[in-house]
Amino acid sequence: AKRVAILLPLSGRLANQGIAIKEGILAAYLENLQNAELSQNSLSGNGESPDNTTHSDTQQYREIRFFDSALKTTQQINSLVADFDVILGPLRKQKIIELTAVLPKDKILLALNRVELEAETEVELRAELNTTLPNIGVLNKVTESNSTLPEHYYFSLAPEDEAQQLASHMQQKQLIRPIIFAADNPTTQRMAQTFIANWQKTPNATVPDLIIFTDNKDMRIRVSEMLDVAQSKQRIRQMEILSDVEVFGVERNRRDIDAIVLFANPEQTQLLNPIIEASLSPFARKSLSVFASSRSYSSDLNNNNLRDLRNLTFTDMPWMLPDHNWQNLAKQTTQLWPQKQGTLMRLFAMGFDAYNLLPNLRRLKTLPQLTSSGLTGSLNVDEHGVLHRRLPWAKVVQDRVKLLAMD
Repeated sequence: AKRVAILLPLSGRLANQGIAIKEGILAAYLENLQNAELSQNSLSGNGESPDNTTHSDTQQYREIRFFDSALKTTQQINSLVADFDVILGPLRKQKIIELTAVLPKDKILLALNRVELEAETEVELRAELNTTLPNIGVLNKVTESNSTLPEHYYFSLAPEDEAQQLASHMQQKQLIRPIIFAADNPTTQRMAQTFIANWQKTPNATVPDLIIFTDNKDMRIRVSEMLDVAQSKQRIRQMEILSDVEVFGVERNRRDIDAIVLFANPEQTQLLNPIIEASLSPFARKSLSVFASSRSYSSDLNNNNLRDLRNLTFTDMPWMLPDHNWQNLAKQTTQLWPQKQGTLMRLFAMGFDAYNLLPNLRRLKTLPQLTSSGLTGSLNVDEHGVLHRRLPWAKVVQDRVKLLAMD
């Protein structure tokens, strides 16, 4: 790709998100530019590198241009990108659906979100092509179909991917009876439902209990009820009433569960995790593991906050965890944006990875087993052009985040 059009909301209500992605794209662009200059400087006097790579082969210069998608209609965007090879963006689902409907088939699109129609559209296009190419051999027909299909890719920080990975990881650990606590909002409930759906794919799997809490008070009540702590307290009071001597009682939690899953933000998890810890019986032969997603963690948490998350096992993108491979880039971003929120830094990482993925999209789609490691995780592309992420695992040990081995 020589010319890349980048469609982001740079004004309006999504401007902060669009600008964060733009900064990530620019960081990747400048890094690639610097690497290209280093490669050029390493060439020998006859214009060839030591491995006989010519100057034109090592040159990685690429023209990029940003367009504010918030201010443009779909028709305007389509005309603006007419002379570009690749379109990166847009961000909003509705814009993606509208643009893919009018975009010429020779344009490569890396959309920065997922839509629900791409698989159905591809099936329809394949059926149409197979009927219009009746006299071609089967192998040639498939090749012709693939080359005629629009080359569209979809990259998002989909929370459903984390829920799927969490379910698979727990089943690999041979856990069989989790319960789920989820905050009362659409994203966390969607993650909970995705977790349950993937959990039930295993034969004879039980349906996990799902508890939705609305506020801090409701959270305490629901934990006490679901872990049977309230019932245990009631039994202790009954014994105190029936006994003539002083009774010393310790509440016991239910024994038929072996894991707890949390879908909540960091503030909610900081309250929820200690409540769970205090509700677990010290007499249990085996402690309950508590799992969470990246929504429960923030790199802005201090040591006191992390103590409230102790023993929590969670997933997150490498960029947000300590000891990653991009320390110089992290120092630069901290100097430039010392007050940048964690959510925006995740979008920065998305922009960085999206730009670096451009040369590899076809190869990754052709070979779905291949992965590309980036700031946002280990990425692969399925047959429909949808990018999926695998995230590393971490655990809070006292007041430190300790990286764990990946699945």
